[in-house]
Amino acid sequence: MVAVRYVDKQQALTDFQRYAGMTAAIQTLGENPLPASLIVELDPLAQSPAQLEQQLQQWSHSAIVSSAQSDLKWVARLQAIVALGTRAVYILAILLALGAVLVMGNTIRLHIEQRREEIEISSLVGATRSFIRRPFLYQGLIQGILAGFLAWLIVAVAFAVLQGPVNHLASLYGTQFPLHALSPLEGFLLVLISAALGWLGSLLAVGRHLDNTVS
Repeated sequence: MVAVRYVDKQQALTDFQRYAGMTAAIQTLGENPLPASLIVELDPLAQSPAQLEQQLQQWSHSAIVSSAQSDLKWVARLQAIVALGTRAVYILAILLALGAVLVMGNTIRLHIEQRREEIEISSLVGATRSFIRRPFLYQGLIQGILAGFLAWLIVAVAFAVLQGPVNHLASLYGTQFPLHALSPLEGFLLVLISAALGWLGSLLAVGRHLDNTVS
């Protein structure tokens, strides 16, 4: 439950006249036909429409409640949109992760080609594959960390830009839908995952191309 708001008879009449545009019809009645009410604002994403319907039925059977009503269709639509968006984000995240690994691998491959002669000379004087591979892994790790911090910044800016339109959309449904930026822990995990992807891309690229570079 988010909040409970009491609306007296006069406020209910004022709201009805504002939104329904039936001022003349109300005035012909000579009295206010609208009762006082309690408006309960629930989190539309915390419960399923079936659970909200069950809660509404419990209130309807309460002895102190004259009637209870709610439009749960928009809740189902909102939850369906959020579920679709969540799956789309997961798919996009997987594709971006694969793209990051491929881009990092291609970058490291180019660096290996540029340093081919140096690597061959190092191999001739006794350098091990681990010794040759180490600087490329460090490079991928550092680039992954920098990319993670950049992604964190982009997400924070995007949330700040989208908060206004999201608030407007939520107000049309009579609810609130605040966007929460990444917490420090989530940001740290983002940087950590980005660093791991950079390291993985470097590892795959070095392992593949050292076979062709080192004799």
